Amino acid sequence: MDAAKYVIKSTLLSAIGPAADYWIECVETTTTPEQLQLEFDVIHELLPRLLAEPQAEQTWRQLEPIIQSMSAPFS
Repeated sequence: MDAAKYVIKSTLLSAIGPAADYWIECVETTTTPEQLQLEFDVIHELLPRLLAEPQAEQTWRQLEPIIQSMSAPFS
């Protein structure tokens, strides 16, 4: 989960800049995959409000595989 948080932090900082600090802090304080999923939902709704549509879609495409990999069943 720490690796996922790092990728989320890097992606948000790259896309949004320092304005992402609040959402990064919210992600960093999560302790379960379920909490992280809730933060992902918030980020997904937030991106189109903060970024131009193409940039929001590109940023989400970078983040989406992370949450999908975390929700995949362990083998």
